[in-house]
Amino acid sequence: MISEDLLREVSCAHIAAHVSALEGVRHPVVAPGALEQAADYLTQSLRALGYQMSEHLFPDNGRSFRNVIATLPGSRLPEERVAVLAHYDTVAGSPGADDNASGVAVLLETARVLAGASFERTVQFIGVCLEENAHDDEPGSGTRGSGALARHARASGWDLAAVLVLESVGFAGDDVVQSVPPGVPIPVPETGNFLAVIVNEQSTELSDSFVRAVGRHRVGLPHVVLAVPGNGELLPDSRRSDHAPFWDEGFQAIMLTDTTNFRNPHYHQASDTLATLNLEFAAKVCRATIGAVLELARGTGRLYNSGDHAGCKEGAVMSIETKGILLAGHGGSPRPRIRRRHPGLQDLAPATEVSSCSVFLAQSLTSCVTTWLAARPFPRH
Repeated sequence: MISEDLLREVSCAHIAAHVSALEGVRHPVVAPGALEQAADYLTQSLRALGYQMSEHLFPDNGRSFRNVIATLPGSRLPEERVAVLAHYDTVAGSPGADDNASGVAVLLETARVLAGASFERTVQFIGVCLEENAHDDEPGSGTRGSGALARHARASGWDLAAVLVLESVGFAGDDVVQSVPPGVPIPVPETGNFLAVIVNEQSTELSDSFVRAVGRHRVGLPHVVLAVPGNGELLPDSRRSDHAPFWDEGFQAIMLTDTTNFRNPHYHQASDTLATLNLEFAAKVCRATIGAVLELARGTGRLYNSGDHAGCKEGAVMSIETKGILLAGHGGSPRPRIRRRHPGLQDLAPATEVSSCSVFLAQSLTSCVTTWLAARPFPRH
């Protein structure tokens, strides 16, 4: 198992310092200088940690923009890559503390804790630009930086095994009111105290790794997993961040999010500031992300014992108070089913806590998988 001392290194103070340094409008039109400064901040912070730095340049509206890439080469399978990604731009009128300085801050803190570690696979930390829509009245005009990177990765033959996208991960609490997109006919709790993990059908291995990390290391992070069929076309809100272009190019990717405007009244507002964030929640997201990277990239030595790769002690499972698993079928009678998780989970969770039902998120949206663990749902960016 990984060293628990490693996870204890995660610092709320470091996360707060990064958010404070980044906070402010970072926009290609109204604040291009601040946008460049944010890219520089990412580059300098990651270089100081000893990572190999590079940039992926891409054109947009006659200008050149950059995705910042920090690389830790793998020791045995360097051609296979695991990426942690967050966008560093904002909309024109918001300082973007939650959206998305919080994601960048968690990325940088994850990189700090893992700096100098050894992995079989290559690990990359990537800051992407131009996630926000180019125009407010054009909902599909965003994710240009991640789109350019995903297409570049496919054209260049990257063996990209996993992409973990950090999208607004700092707004949560027991007094936060949660809402959902219209037309979702499943019961949703009113408390926004959980992390949503958004995954498509081919990426469930990644969400499994994240869920295992939460349980194995007793992170205490309430979370909900929503798996959508295809690439989320039938539930457009599941595509509203930088994971979607990687889905479209056939890569496995998940989005980790606090659900933004379905919970945060400061979303895309001038009031989206550091003072509104729950830093301990962001730190828990960071710890879980570290655990997932260690498994997916196959950390070696003191970091990870490969013999425990698929195992989980009883305390780790029960510590997150698993309430149950709701699985959508293809119509007809519900069928209890547990996707590949810890051996012994079936024995640990009483039968009354595991149920299955058919859930239709839209008229023809079937085979959606919703996992309820410790909190109640719902996802978003």
